[in-house]
Amino acid sequence: MKKDIHNKLIKYGWHTIANWVVLEIEGNKQKVDEFLQGQLTSDIHKIDENGFQLSSICDHKGFVICDFIINLNANVYKVVITKSLQTFLSKSLRHSLNLIQ
Repeated sequence: MKKDIHNKLIKYGWHTIANWVVLEIEGNKQKVDEFLQGQLTSDIHKIDENGFQLSSICDHKGFVICDFIINLNANVYKVVITKSLQTFLSKSLRHSLNLIQ
């Protein structure tokens, strides 16, 4: 437990997950890898099996518009994101996928 001297709050080492969701991205592993590598700010090739990585998506000017945690498990990517950004991320990835098909 750490005390935040600026706000006089006590910080515990946990976070509620009630406001978070998991989106699954699956398909042909090579194609999914290529697609995500072009969309995310992180190098998805560096995610180990059962590993996690912080990542984000930027707008065309390079500003971060959505950040999340991505996990690789059994060739399925799982994106852990707040509920408030779920719809936005889904639409953004679908739109990008439609542009490259």
